[in-house]
Amino acid sequence: MGVCKNNRSMLACIIFHLFVNTMQEKITMTPQTKCVETITIFFAAAIIVLTNKEMFFEKQHIENLLDYKEEKKIEK
Repeated sequence: MGVCKNNRSMLACIIFHLFVNTMQEKITMTPQTKCVETITIFFAAAIIVLTNKEMFFEKQHIENLLDYKEEKKIEK
C-alpha cells in the first residue's frame, strides 16, 4: 500500500497553516513580501515532493482501487 509518513494526521497541516497566517498578521505583508513568501513556500513544497517521490508518485493505490471495484462488481 502507499506510504503515509504522518499516519494520516492533519495536525502538521493545521500547525503550518496557523503559523503562516499568524506571521502574515505579525509582520505587515506587502505585495512584495507576499511574493517572497509564495516563492519560499513553493520551493519548500518542491523539496518535500522531490525527497518523497514514493509517497507522491506511486501508482500501487490505483491498482488496488481497480481490484476493489472489480470485487464489488463480482459480488453484485
